[in-house]
Formats: sequence, structure tokens, C-alpha cells
Amino acid sequence: MCTMERFKGKIIVAFCFLIGYAVSITAQNLSTYEQKRYELANNTLSAMAEEDPYFAIAFGVLREKKINEDGPFEDPMLDVYFAESVIEAVGQGSSFMGANNFAQYAQKQAFKQLYQSWKTKRVALDKTRTASDIEHERRLKSKPRAGSVGEMTFHLKKKLGIWAKKGEFEKTIEYENRLNSTGIYYFDSLCIAISDEIWFWVKSQYFTADSKYDADNEIYTIELTYGDSVIGKKKIIGECKMPVEVAKKFSAKRLFITDAQVVGGLIVPKRLSVWQYYNGYHRYDSVFPEIPNATSFRICLKDIGLNYTGNIDTLLNHCFTYSDYYQLQTELAFSLIDECRKSK
Repeated sequence: MCTMERFKGKIIVAFCFLIGYAVSITAQNLSTYEQKRYELANNTLSAMAEEDPYFAIAFGVLREKKINEDGPFEDPMLDVYFAESVIEAVGQGSSFMGANNFAQYAQKQAFKQLYQSWKTKRVALDKTRTASDIEHERRLKSKPRAGSVGEMTFHLKKKLGIWAKKGEFEKTIEYENRLNSTGIYYFDSLCIAISDEIWFWVKSQYFTADSKYDADNEIYTIELTYGDSVIGKKKIIGECKMPVEVAKKFSAKRLFITDAQVVGGLIVPKRLSVWQYYNGYHRYDSVFPEIPNATSFRICLKDIGLNYTGNIDTLLNHCFTYSDYYQLQTELAFSLIDECRKSK
């Protein structure tokens, strides 16, 4: 066998390890339909690797990138879904690697034929799905409700997943010390970082604010509409005391969350604020009533659902309360403004 053939053989072996091992070790947990679907995807990818050994390398890189971004595949079918997405991308001629040479490989007729064969067999295979198979796939592919605490924990779980995993060469005592010594700080820093995205999640999903100004009493009345298909559409009204000179420049679009509550799993503003300049910078608040049965807006590590090992009970009992964080932000902002005023 020539050098190239030996190289090709080694790559195929490595490829099969990359795409098949993580799935096959838990294949016994799959239903009959899922097992056949796994085998179909794995066989198709292996055939593509035989057509071009560089495909194996590209797939391995993509899979590793996916795991680094979203965390390990906790269910073997997630590995299958990813493999199928690659088959479709390559079969339809997508240069998903962003490299010209790989785009050329993806255009090969052999790849397209393998894709068509896989697609035909998948259609036939899907006719054997049971209600349990359909529900399992729906649950794995379902996304958390936008603007919900569930969406936050979903993103936090992805960010924490790899960090919280015990390393292959990490002693248990080292693992426990790492999580217990830096876990709370790391978790809090992620919660703070992700808080910048909360406003956009909430606003894009169900947030609309209508404002009317009462010039005689210098009060802005802000009507907030929130909700989704699960809890329905609801309205709450808040008031914001604001001088006429400031109100002329005010826009409800500039409001941002400075306190929140959780209603039916959704994050609902409890206080909206805006900074406006009039004889110095001032913050103007619109406070909304506390909604019945609403709970504090906080995220606890134990609710993230990661698989921890070792003695880290102190870490798991930790929660990040956003109301406290927003209050701290406010105090810091006012202290900085006072310092600026004194310096003048």
C-alpha cells in the first residue's frame, strides 16, 4: 500500500472514532428507529470519508467546534442530528468550512449521490417512527421560551458545561478545589455578562411600551404589555415623574430594565429606567406593581442541570439575584456621579 493509501486508511479510522464513538457507547439507550437512524448517518459519513479523507478532518474540526460552543452532546441523538446537518450541507454543495478547497470537495458528484441515497433512506425510515421517537426528537430540538428564565439557564448551561466537567488528568481534589474556589465568581460573572442580553430577549419577545405625558403633573404614564402564548397577553401600568424639559427628549425606546420579576417563567420588568441630561445627568424610573404570584428574578446553580461530581454542595447552593445586582449598579452609578460633581 502506498503512503497516501495508508494515510487515507488512518484518517478513516480516526474519522469513525470521531463521529461514531460518542454515539455507539450509548447506542443501547436508543430505540430501534433511533439506532437505525444513527447507523444510516454514520455509514453515510464513512462513505463520504472514503471519497475524500480530508472530509474526515473537516468533520472532526466542526464537531469539536460545536462541542466547544454548546457543550458536550448529552444525548446520543444530538450527535446524530449534528451528523445529519453535515450530510445535508455537503450534499447540497455548502462550503460550510469556508475554505475554497473544501467547497470544491462538497461539489463532487459522489457526495451528492451519497446525500440523495441517505435522504431517500431517511424518508423511508421515518415511516417507522413511534410516538415516543417523535416526542424524544421534539424535546431535544425544542428551544426555551424567548425572554424566559429557561432561556437564560439554557445559555448558562452551555457556557458552564465544559468548565464544570472534570478533566481527564484532573485529580478529584483539584477538581473540587477549582470549582469551590472559583465557581461562584465564574457563575456570577456569566450571569452579569448575560444580563446585557436579557433586555433584548425580553423586548423582542413580548415587550411593548406605550407612554403618555401629563404636563400639568409632570408624570409619564407607561403602559407595558407582556406575555406569550403560554401565559397570554397582559398589561401593567407604571408612572415616571419627569420635568417637562426632560420629557420633551424622552423616548420609551430608551428605557432599560433596572429590576425584574418572574411571572409564569417569563422575565417581566419591575422597574424601567432612563438616564436623561437636565442640569446634570439624572435617572428617571418607572416602577410597575408587583404581579400576584411573581417570584424574585434569580438564577441558582443547582437549577442549571449540569452533571457535577465531587463535594461541591456550597457551590450548588449559590444563587445570583438580579434585583441585588441592579441595586448595586444603581448605587455605583450615583456614587460615580457624586464623585464627578465633587471634582468640579
